[in-house]
Amino acid sequence: MEEKVNILLVDDNDSNLDTLKAVLDDPDYHLVRATSGREALKRILEFRDFAVIILDVQMPKMDGFETARLIKKRKSSRAVPIIFMTAVSKDESYIFEGYAAGAVDYLAKPFEPLILKAKVAFFVQLYRKDQQLQKANRELAAVQLRLQEANERLQNLNVNLEQQVRKRTADLQAKNEELNAVTQQLWQAAKLATMGELASSIAHELNNPLATVSLRIESLTAQTSQDDPRRRELEIIGQEVERMGTLVTNLLQFSRRNQKQISTVDIREEIEKTLELIYYHLRKNNIQVIREFAPDVPGILADRQQLRQLFLNLFTNASDAMPKGGTLTIRVASQTEEKKIFIEIADMGIGILPEILPKVMDPFYTTKPEGKGTGLGLAICRRIAQEHRGTLDITSEGIPGKGTKVRITLSSIDPGNSIRLTDP
Repeated sequence: MEEKVNILLVDDNDSNLDTLKAVLDDPDYHLVRATSGREALKRILEFRDFAVIILDVQMPKMDGFETARLIKKRKSSRAVPIIFMTAVSKDESYIFEGYAAGAVDYLAKPFEPLILKAKVAFFVQLYRKDQQLQKANRELAAVQLRLQEANERLQNLNVNLEQQVRKRTADLQAKNEELNAVTQQLWQAAKLATMGELASSIAHELNNPLATVSLRIESLTAQTSQDDPRRRELEIIGQEVERMGTLVTNLLQFSRRNQKQISTVDIREEIEKTLELIYYHLRKNNIQVIREFAPDVPGILADRQQLRQLFLNLFTNASDAMPKGGTLTIRVASQTEEKKIFIEIADMGIGILPEILPKVMDPFYTTKPEGKGTGLGLAICRRIAQEHRGTLDITSEGIPGKGTKVRITLSSIDPGNSIRLTDP
């Protein structure tokens, strides 16, 4: 049975607190009351972990905005989501001040009980997912510690003969490297699995509200004249909703493991079809494409749509790295003996700094400006390559103009047993 989740209710009016408690009454919730900002800070020190804080804006001495800022300054409570509640004003500047103070949502009094319950339930679910991830991390750290202790005990064994010492030391070092490699793989697999589950949960929770907001924005925009100053604000909100929609799509793509549609694929043909999709984008950005395709390249068994997504992500990244235009070079070659196909995608962009390079394929890591990327593109590319029994490597000197090279290695079809795909 899961432990109760702490939820902090802050309002200077006892009647309002009673109402909140009645609405949120749930056997899984531990509702903690506070009648002032100062008392709320004491409760945070006392209980430490809260899934969500519902905070009234209008309070004497220390209002909700100041209380929120103090909560966000504390390391232990910085990540706790805050929902502001007020009956005073719905003015945008007033709402923006709430978000600037650290709120994640805003509800006006009188509120709809079902909406409040749904929002709180969502943040409670996120809190439980985070707790599960932390527990998995602790368990993995404990395993690593036991492995380290075992290695230390093995290394401290007394061996009488020098020859045995050298042999055992070599064996231990080899085993240690193998264990470290396996541990890293387990850690990465556990992290990605948990992250994928969390990503899917968040994406599904956001999909319906985003669709509703998008429809309302479209409706309001259609009802607003071209010279109305509010129209520009609606367009900005619409753009942000669209960006969130893209993030949700990427989250779902990152978390899914769909059944592949495997068929015989000509790599060069898939590259050409992907380039057709972004022809106008490349032309607009003054990107010249150079193709260096070997004349006789075997086909591969692959999911055609996944390969196109991989190429689309990589070509778009290369284009974004050359905002003033440049050359995108695509090379395709094969090695018959090892039954391998090599694809190299090189740009002349700004490059990637050496200290950043090891992290660029981590999920949710991005070097693009805020709002321009989700940090999932390269993670998805690496996953697609790995699911096709291939590899994806990135090299860059981090020097503007020298750009970045992405090298993909895939297994080709055995020419002795299958038809080779060649140039017509």
